[in-house]
Amino acid sequence: MHQILGKSSKYLYKDDFDNFISYEKFIDEAKIVGKLATINLGFDPVLTRPWNEKRLVNAFSNIGRGKRGGEWTEEENHEAELGLLFGITFVSSGNHSITAGILNNEGQLKINSIYDMSKIFPYIYCDGVNYFRKREDSLYAPVRNYSLVVVFEIGRLINEQRNSGNSI
Repeated sequence: MHQILGKSSKYLYKDDFDNFISYEKFIDEAKIVGKLATINLGFDPVLTRPWNEKRLVNAFSNIGRGKRGGEWTEEENHEAELGLLFGITFVSSGNHSITAGILNNEGQLKINSIYDMSKIFPYIYCDGVNYFRKREDSLYAPVRNYSLVVVFEIGRLINEQRNSGNSI
């Protein structure tokens, strides 16, 4: 989840009572405690960010049914967060091997944290280049990952439809 809005040294937004809400406080309040989830790789939407081509090729070549490393299994270093409303899992650790599981369409991954990101939409908007605070129409942060802007906008549209009473 931390990937969507990114961190900024400034406050994230002012709430309805003029309190300055930091990014950390927002994430803390958006976290859903006591709820567990498991996703199916190759079926459920997962965003990974493998950064090393050799590690990715090695993982895909060795991990999976019929390969030297055997079927994909969850490892201790795998960490992922589920963003509700987006319905997308964001991988923060284990990117190469999790990508291999996705490409091989095998394995299940336990989710470490679940967040309800819908709480952000009344306060933040994005023009595709920057994130802005709605209330003051002031800049929060530049976009660092354009794919995540698409995720943000899809979530905003889903939230808008859900709150209007229309079916999605």
